[in-house]
Formats: sequence, structure tokens, C-alpha cells
Amino acid sequence: MDACKNIIEVMLNKKHSAYAWPFYKPFDAEILDLTDYHDKIKKPMDLGTIQLKMTDGHYSSVLEFASDVRLVFTNCYKYYHPGTDFVGMAQKLQHVFEVLFAEIRDEPVPNVVHDTHTQDNMHDGESDLHDYYAKIKVLESKLDMTFSKINTLMENKRKLKAIKRSIDEQKLVLKKEISDLKADLKRLQAVSKANKKERRRRQLLSTLLGQMDLNPSEDSSSSFEGDVV
Repeated sequence: MDACKNIIEVMLNKKHSAYAWPFYKPFDAEILDLTDYHDKIKKPMDLGTIQLKMTDGHYSSVLEFASDVRLVFTNCYKYYHPGTDFVGMAQKLQHVFEVLFAEIRDEPVPNVVHDTHTQDNMHDGESDLHDYYAKIKVLESKLDMTFSKINTLMENKRKLKAIKRSIDEQKLVLKKEISDLKADLKRLQAVSKANKKERRRRQLLSTLLGQMDLNPSEDSSSSFEGDVV
């Protein structure tokens, strides 16, 4: 059972504390005001309790140990909805457990079978079944994590689509504003051009009037000369 002790120590290591901390101690439903917890979860389990049972020699096989560890996770999956933080943390920690557990083999219980050949065959068969079971659990854990990632990606995709729609709407608004500004600019340019023509016309008229004031007509000059004579 030394391998199991190592597994529980690894799971309680600070390295995994970011997602393992909710499972360190017994779940206190009263403090969290979760009145329906014990109605749904008939057999609570946590890593601290498993470690104590391990120290007291409660487990006679690694399968019993594994059953309690998996109970920690199945309780979490049973009580909390998929996609919640606690479920995500449980999935991460279960993946750690399943990978470690797949590396060990079940230890035979002493003095149960006296025939060495039969005992070896039974042990080999149990080990093979255990290996398959452990591998299936690892695959299930990986599958759950994959589904979780897919759900996250789909949610991100929906968010990106919403952002794209918002950007497209803003583009349409900006295009209209640019079109209006261009129309206003054309009107201003037309007014400015008309104003320039008007100024030129006025300048020309002013110049002509000035020239007429400086050069009196010939009729006026002749009348003046006749009067003198």
C-alpha cells in the first residue's frame, strides 16, 4: 500500500493545491448553508479522511483505496452542475489521480488463497482487470476534460460571434457617418466655390467703377471747353 500512500501525498502536495483544496477536509454543508447536500450525498468522502484511513490500515487493497478516492470526485459531480468551478477542479485532480493510479498494481491480500499457482493466476487476472479499469478511468477523465475544453471553446466562439456582430454594426454606423461627412464636404466646397466667384465678380465691378471715376467722358470735356470760349 506504499504506492497508495505516495499517491495521496502527491494529491495533497502544494503543487496541486490550486484545484485540490476543496477536497482536503470533510465538506461542511452547514457553514456553506447547503441544506440539501446530505440528502443527495449519502456517503461523503475527502482526501484528509482517506489519509487517516490509510494511516489506520483500513484499506486491504488498492482497489478499496481507489474506490474512496473516486468517491470524492463522484460526489462532486453528483452535487454540482457540469461546468461549475468545483467540477472543473475535481476533473483536474481526478486526472492526476488516475495517471498515478494506472502506474501501480493491486497488492494481494495475504493468506486468502494458499495455492501459489492459483493465487498467481488470480492475482494476474485481477491486475489485468485493474489495469484496464484504471486505463478506462484515465480515458474518461481525459474525455471529460476534452468536453470541458470544447464547451469553453464553443462559448468563446459564441462570444467572438457576438463581438463580430457588434463590430459589423459599428462599421455600418461609421460608413453612414463618413458618407454624411463626404456629402457635407461637397456642399461646403460648392458654397466656397460660389463665394469665390462672387468675390471675384465684386472685385471686377469695383475695379470698373474705379476706372470710370478716374476717366471722365469726352462729352463732359467738350461741354466744359465751349463754356470757356
